[in-house]
Amino acid sequence: MDDVAERTEMSKGALYLHFRNKQELILLIAVNGLIELEQKFSKVLVQVVTGKEMLYSFSEILKNYVQDHPYQIESFLYYDWLGLQSDYIPCIAEEKIISRFEGLAQSLFNYLHRALQVGKQDGSIHSKIESKMLAMIIWAELQGLMRMHNQKYSKHRTSIFDTLNLEHEKILEAFLDLVTTDT
Repeated sequence: MDDVAERTEMSKGALYLHFRNKQELILLIAVNGLIELEQKFSKVLVQVVTGKEMLYSFSEILKNYVQDHPYQIESFLYYDWLGLQSDYIPCIAEEKIISRFEGLAQSLFNYLHRALQVGKQDGSIHSKIESKMLAMIIWAELQGLMRMHNQKYSKHRTSIFDTLNLEHEKILEAFLDLVTTDT
């Protein structure tokens, strides 16, 4: 809450007037991030481009988003962490926010799935893997890359990327090439 208060130039007391607790605030930050991503993804889906181009556009949107909004990414990761806590019982307001988050995440997944379907139909994506399964594989990879990118800002950062001189963007691009081409 201290970080949020400082960034918003509000007192912690003022924040607690608007939000019941830290969880509610972070969940709302996550939802707002997904709303922004959903709006950007939806614009790609209506363009007249190949499925593979859609996929790479989604990738570019995410790459830019992760770089420009590291704290938003932290809120996504916090949502995942919160769900793993066996003693966490959300209040009614938090349940509504969680439901909204999950609905938006499902929309993003559906956009990804649709791009793969289009790509298989137009011949720009060649994979023997069924498009829904392929979408889930890519979804999991994107989550992993978000976590790895977020480590840049962590005190517990792993240095494997520095040691190997790897860039997250190149990893994602290579991964998308791998999963969208028959080998």
